[in-house]
Amino acid sequence: MYRNYVEKFLDLDKLKEINRNSPKNVKYCNFLCQDFRDKKIFGKQRSYCNNCRNYIDLLEKQIKQKKVTVEQFKQNPEIIYGIDHVFESNRECMTCKQNKTLNNFEKNRNECKACRSIKANERNNADIDKLISDINKVKEKPSSLENLIKGIPKDKLIKIISHFSIERKATDSKNDMVHNSLQHFKKLSSPLVCRGSCGFVLQTEFSFCKSCLEKKNKPKAVEIMFNFDENIDDIVSNLTEITNDKVNKYKP
Repeated sequence: MYRNYVEKFLDLDKLKEINRNSPKNVKYCNFLCQDFRDKKIFGKQRSYCNNCRNYIDLLEKQIKQKKVTVEQFKQNPEIIYGIDHVFESNRECMTCKQNKTLNNFEKNRNECKACRSIKANERNNADIDKLISDINKVKEKPSSLENLIKGIPKDKLIKIISHFSIERKATDSKNDMVHNSLQHFKKLSSPLVCRGSCGFVLQTEFSFCKSCLEKKNKPKAVEIMFNFDENIDDIVSNLTEITNDKVNKYKP
C-alpha cells in the first residue's frame, strides 16, 4: 500500500473531503506531491499522480532487488534515481504565496505546479464553453459542424462529448469521436430515428428500438471498479474466518 512509503499522507476521509472541495478538474495527489495536480495525470481510481506512480513502481522493484529500503526512500525519495542528497530549499509561489519545496516547482518557474494546473484548467474550461457555443450555432449545418469538430483537439473533444451526453468508449480514436458526434447531431435533427446505432425510423420521437435498448441496458463485465489500495484496510477488517462448520454447510 502506497501509504507505507511516505512519512505523511491524508487519511481516506480527509482525502475525500479535500477532493470534494477542490477546484474543478484538479485532484489532490496523496503521495510525494501532497498538492493538487491536473486530473488528467491520474490513473483511474488512483490517489496519486502518474509521476508518483512511476516512483512507486521503481521503488518496489528496487526493494525486491534489495537496492534500497523503505526508510531510505522516506528520507530521500530521489535515492531510487541514484541521487543521495536532499534539497530542502523552499520557494514562495507567486500566486498562492505559500512557501513550498523546490520539487513543487517546474524548472525556472516561480509559480507552483498546483497553481499552474488550476490556471491551465480555467483556460481550458473557457475554451470549452466557447466551442460548445460554436457547436450549438452550426449543429444543423452538417458541413460546418464537421469542419468545426474535426479541428477540436482530442482532449477538449472528450469534454465536449461528455457535455452533450454522447456515448464514448475509452478505446475510441478521435475519428470515432468525430463520427459519433456527427451521428448524434444528425439524429437530433431527425427525432424519429432510433437513438441507438441501427438508424431505423420509429414512431416515437427520441426513443430506442427494442434491440438497441437491450444493448444499451446490458450490464458491463465490470460494473464498479474500485482501488484495492484504497480499500484494503476495510476489506481486511471485514474478513471472517471460514470454519469447518461453514464449509460443511455448503457441501452438496
